[in-house]
Amino acid sequence: DFPYIPGHEVAGRVVGKGSAVPDSPGYSEGDMVVVLTSWGDGTCRQCREGNEQICSGTGRWVGFGPPGGYAEYIGVQYAHAIPVSEEAARHPEFLAPMTDAGLTPYRAMKKLR
Repeated sequence: DFPYIPGHEVAGRVVGKGSAVPDSPGYSEGDMVVVLTSWGDGTCRQCREGNEQICSGTGRWVGFGPPGGYAEYIGVQYAHAIPVSEEAARHPEFLAPMTDAGLTPYRAMKKLR
């Protein structure tokens, strides 16, 4: 879709939230989050097994379809937003690369639960 807005390594602050977002730490306006970049459809076999990154349904990748991290604002389902500590939020330049290099092992650890 045009205009195409790239950016698959995303860190940013919450500027608003929908009514379906629970009141929980890390999801309030002003909180820093990093974004899981592969948005599975949640219904296919791969997604149900926790492999959203290889969704066989209608899943998409941030910056490769939906607007990416270079957009001024992007809408993100709260399940794809991971809160970060205030200490880490002081250095957002370190957070965005971790969404690629860091979230790969995060997926594996999440599946171990």
